[in-house]
Order: sequence, then C-alpha cells, then structure tokens
Amino acid sequence: NRLRNISYQIEEYYRENKKVPDDLAPLEKNVLAFNFKDPVSDKPFEYRLVDTKTYELCAEFENSNREKQEEYPADYYSYPDPAWLHDVSRQCFEKKIPDYLDQPVIDMVPKPVR
Repeated sequence: NRLRNISYQIEEYYRENKKVPDDLAPLEKNVLAFNFKDPVSDKPFEYRLVDTKTYELCAEFENSNREKQEEYPADYYSYPDPAWLHDVSRQCFEKKIPDYLDQPVIDMVPKPVR
C-alpha cells in the first residue's frame, strides 16, 4: 500500500529529524518517485500537517477494501490493514507519530572489553 509506505517514511524522517516533514519532498530520495503519485488521479498524494506530530494523507480510491477485510482473520497481518480501510471516493487518513519515536535510541553495538 503506497500510503502506508509513505507513512513509514514519514515516521523514519521523524525518528532522524525529530520533526514531521513540511512536505513529502525530503522523502523522495528514499522511495521510488512513483510511490508519491495517486494511481487513480495520477497526481501526487495529498499531504498536510495537522500539528507537530500529526499529518494527513489523502487519495482517490476506485474500489473499497472493506469487503476484503472480511476475508481475513482478525489477527492476519497482511493488507488490508484496518488502519487503512477506505471506501470508493477521496479519503483522508489522519496519522499521529507514535510516542515511542521520541524515546532515545539504544546503542546496540557491542563494546570491546578491556
């Protein structure tokens, strides 16, 4: 799912920079450019900052993925992710940066014993 991939990239950007990007341009170096285009409208996905840790991604959908959700068991880890369920039409998803990304990164590199 392209939107989910962009969301992961936004979280990675936040982890590295301690802020949500103002737009999607800084992420394009990490993800193939076509991933930023809505396949229905052929325009870039809409992205908007809501506040310092919340953003919104919007897209046009030709199909609903809600019916597919019923085909999978509740604990199934594959698409469609319940957080990304959508109907036919334009839909926006408001996402918040997880709090754990504000925690210090633990250095897992082994240190030589002297």
